Amino acid sequence: MTPKQFFRDHPTLTIPEAWLKPMEEEKRKLCDIPLEQVDRFRTNETNFVQWLIGKFGNDAMRVAAQYWIGGLATGETIFWQIDIHNRVRSGKCIPYGADGHRIKNQGIEVQWMHTLLKKDGILPIDWELTQCLFGEFLLHDGCKVGLVESEKTAIICAIVYPDKVWLATGGKQNLHGERMQVLKGHKVFVYPDADAVDNWRERVTRMKSLGYDIVLVDLHYTESQVLNKFDIADLICTSMN
Repeated sequence: MTPKQFFRDHPTLTIPEAWLKPMEEEKRKLCDIPLEQVDRFRTNETNFVQWLIGKFGNDAMRVAAQYWIGGLATGETIFWQIDIHNRVRSGKCIPYGADGHRIKNQGIEVQWMHTLLKKDGILPIDWELTQCLFGEFLLHDGCKVGLVESEKTAIICAIVYPDKVWLATGGKQNLHGERMQVLKGHKVFVYPDADAVDNWRERVTRMKSLGYDIVLVDLHYTESQVLNKFDIADLICTSMN
């Protein structure tokens, strides 16, 4: 018998204290951002939200408010990462043009709100980032989940297909690990970008083996769409033109 089996079969005996493992050190406290900072930066006056409103009307304003989309004075859109316990993990600040496309290669980089708030002295210098899924705080019992890569795509899908709670991983490599655990108990539909179908299919298969109720949705991208790195939001917007 192993010690565990022996003491299971002899419940009147006690395990000698010297045999017990020492208690693990207390886990590092998760850092978060005060909720009032989310409210402070809430606005529809960014290129991205204005483009959404122009394309989808009042539904865009509803969804922007639902996801607490914000903006910086310099124009970047803030996509807050708020977890299932309503703790604000941080916010990703992404620049968009008036056409709704992300601005790249113009010296404007993606920023993080915790970095900016540290510079302003609002957060302590030793504050550390722990990410979660974008939109995670909207999960509720019995909801179906749509999972995509980018925050922009999650917002567009939430406008067009409100029957699901739409979440974003924030990157191709983020469909794994601890941040996925909040999806257990939900029916999850995964919509990969055109250039990540095979990669995400493997990851979904792995998650199924770990007990997730998850399925990859085949969007049947064309060769041209693969080359242009389409996603479901591009398919939606193309169909509206």
